[in-house]
Amino acid sequence: MMHDLVNDLAQWAAKDFFFRIENLQEGEKQGKIPKNVRHLSYLNDGSNYDRIQKFVVFNEIKSVRTFLTFSPKYLTDDSSCDFPSILLQLRRLRVLSLNGYPISELPDTIGDLKLLHYLDLSWTRIEFLPDSVNRLHNLEALILKGCSRLKRLCSDMGNLIKLRHFYISGSNSLEGMPLKIGTLTSLRTLELFVVGKDVGSGLAELKELTHLQEKLHISGLENVNDLRDAEKADLNGKGGLKDLQLEWTCSNDGSNEKKEIATQVLEKLRPCQKLERLHIWGYGGTRFPQWLGDTSFSSLTSLTFEDCKICASLPSIGQLPLLKKLFIRDMNGIESLGPEFYGHGYSKAPFQSLEEFKIWNLQEWRDWIPCGSGRDVEAFPRLRWLSIFRCSKLQGKLPEHLPSLESLSIRHCEQLSVSVPIVPKHCSIRIVNCKEVVLSSIKDKSLLSSMVHLLSGTSSSIFLAEGFTKGFSKAEKLERVKYYERGHSLAMEYNKKSVESGYFDYFAIKMEEEELQQEELPCRVQYLCLEDFKFPVKLEEALQSLSFLRGLSIRNSQEIISFREAALPSQLRFITIHECNALQSLPMAWMHISNTSLKYLSIGYCDSLTCIARVQLPPNLKRLEIMHCSNLLTVLDEEEVSSSCRNTSYLEYLKIESCPSLTSLWSKSNELPDTLQKIKLSRCSNLAILASTGNLPKALRYLSIEECSKLESIAKSFHDNTKLEKLYIDDCEKLKTLPSGINNLISLKKLVMSNCPAMVSVPDGGFPTSLTCLVIADMKICKSLFEWGLHRLTSLEILVIGGCMDVMSFPQEETGMILPTSLTVLGIRNFPNLERLSSIAQNLTCLEKLYLCNCPKLKYFPEDGLPNSLKQLEIKDCPLLEERCDEGKGLYWSMISHISNRLSDYTSSEEDD
Repeated sequence: MMHDLVNDLAQWAAKDFFFRIENLQEGEKQGKIPKNVRHLSYLNDGSNYDRIQKFVVFNEIKSVRTFLTFSPKYLTDDSSCDFPSILLQLRRLRVLSLNGYPISELPDTIGDLKLLHYLDLSWTRIEFLPDSVNRLHNLEALILKGCSRLKRLCSDMGNLIKLRHFYISGSNSLEGMPLKIGTLTSLRTLELFVVGKDVGSGLAELKELTHLQEKLHISGLENVNDLRDAEKADLNGKGGLKDLQLEWTCSNDGSNEKKEIATQVLEKLRPCQKLERLHIWGYGGTRFPQWLGDTSFSSLTSLTFEDCKICASLPSIGQLPLLKKLFIRDMNGIESLGPEFYGHGYSKAPFQSLEEFKIWNLQEWRDWIPCGSGRDVEAFPRLRWLSIFRCSKLQGKLPEHLPSLESLSIRHCEQLSVSVPIVPKHCSIRIVNCKEVVLSSIKDKSLLSSMVHLLSGTSSSIFLAEGFTKGFSKAEKLERVKYYERGHSLAMEYNKKSVESGYFDYFAIKMEEEELQQEELPCRVQYLCLEDFKFPVKLEEALQSLSFLRGLSIRNSQEIISFREAALPSQLRFITIHECNALQSLPMAWMHISNTSLKYLSIGYCDSLTCIARVQLPPNLKRLEIMHCSNLLTVLDEEEVSSSCRNTSYLEYLKIESCPSLTSLWSKSNELPDTLQKIKLSRCSNLAILASTGNLPKALRYLSIEECSKLESIAKSFHDNTKLEKLYIDDCEKLKTLPSGINNLISLKKLVMSNCPAMVSVPDGGFPTSLTCLVIADMKICKSLFEWGLHRLTSLEILVIGGCMDVMSFPQEETGMILPTSLTVLGIRNFPNLERLSSIAQNLTCLEKLYLCNCPKLKYFPEDGLPNSLKQLEIKDCPLLEERCDEGKGLYWSMISHISNRLSDYTSSEEDD
């Protein structure tokens, strides 16, 4: 509120001097703009760049000093517009910004704005600067950031003697610098200097630019042929520079002569000792100059070597006193990091200030030789982040002691046996796709609690040394554990992905099976995965004491027939049991304990199971998923229980997939739980009925049934299902009709039906008027649906119709057929005899998307055209119509040329669960 008030006050106070052109309606007279206005701005959303030209408002306004446009920075299409020439009438302009305006050319008359102090053409599409820019004698700031198409500046800039700031970063197509740029001795900012190939200014032009500050990027250094130019550049004398970037291009495979030239050029480009950041990439020399490791560079904090593929060694930079960041990338000539890397004859700890060290994509690197043995100094005492990535031949050891490390990441080093160094308690460790990992000589057993981010690759093994397990139970922050009988190993899992995904990475502790005792399990473990094992009784008993256990996963344990009748840990919320083919039943104790916290149960690939539970499900269970259980007959079998026994389940979500023997969901004596909100059934080929009593749960909001070929009935009626919002039915061959009362489902918004050949008519009463999306595909009810009247669906926004065999025109004008006026999306597909679209322009005034697919005879659009509101059109497998819509020459091209051609598929029933 206060911000708005201050903004309103500021606009009121400055109303005679500031004006926003976007507030002026097209065609309004210039009188709306104060004659004494000094500052104009124009805010454009990217949809109408030519609008400035339409305002003939500047004829009598002679006092404007500032004109600013505000446009999207990143241009997403190739359209462009002309320079707004009307701006050239503002001869008193001091500031002109067309930042983000999609002009492709700057007129020569720009040089007539002789009072300009500030010119911003950033993120435009200009390809060159006209020579007339050199006439802007008062120009102090020229900004050309992000002009990716800019190839050439004006040929001479010698007259811009007042220029202090030249911003040109991101203009990567530039071929060279203008002549006489070295005479612009007032320059403080020069972000980019391109050494052209036989064009423009050479490096020597930098000599007199002694006041340069902050950042300088010199590219095209492979074009330097005269070593004297590099020496004359005198980077050593430019004490204001803090950030220097030196770039060679296409120089890694040159001749020996070019390699030597590159080496000498870098030698002579020694910067001032006050430099803070240095980035060298593409360097084509064979060695680095000695100045790179000179300790006199006492301010250097960041150093990057990138794509210097010929160099066989790195400079001796270990003694740089303030170096905090080091990044080495794409240097294929490096085979070893050793003593020369740490610094010759060092007495202090190498890299004593280094905090971040990244080594990426050194394809030939094999050895990391530790800091010299026998010395009393250790390298990297302050290192906090170490990252090694894609060094496929690395086999050596890592530094053994990194006392300040906070993050260790080693990824895709396939030949590396990682010996994890001694690191602080709370260090995050991530290891992916390495040969193996060995934790040895661990002094602090609490290290386990820090490894919550450890990941191993699919082929990796991670082993702990003898004696490590003595402190295992102290790992209070350990989150997930796996037990493997293969190799008698216990494994710990740290992947942060959802327990429900069933995906686990691991590392293993070498220990014999008889050593596995209750006290050796970490007392605060939260997630436990047991895989490929016989489920020893002592481990089963130990589970009862895991008071913090929240998730349990049991996988690929083929010999389990049943579990002991023991209660679950009180905090356990998730159980997944997959690939246990001998398992015949779940414990009754799991189903009857009222104080259990179990919310989620997932069972899959357990072929011996015939039911999930007898009598009842766990009382607090909310979500049940069952998949690929080939002999499952029912979810809950209450055959032996009195029919008066009340269903006490609070289940909300039920998903059953690929259970071909399933004949019923619940026992014959009871109804589905009233609390069920979502049911998803697919590929249950023997399921004939959903509810034995014929009633669906009153709380049901979502129902999806797919590929249930014997299903004959969903329910007797929908009268009690007023909360149902989405209904999907696909590929149910024997389903003849929907339950009665569907027209009374006041909450139903989306109905999708396809491939149900036995259904030939709409249900009594039709469909509810609350529908916003209706998809009918490959059904025989089209005729019945059209006769009932689609216009009754007054809220319908999305309509997709498919598989109407006899329809020749749509909508069918001969029957008086009218589509709902609320439609925004219309899809028509698989109409084999459809020849024309009838009039929709007058009726469908809200239509934005039209989708036409697989209508081989469709040839005609409506005579009165398509709705003006149409924004998207897709035509697919309609050859006759596609020919008439051919770009530039088709009969209908002028009708559709302004419409984009992509449309999403609205028939999908996939949703987040």
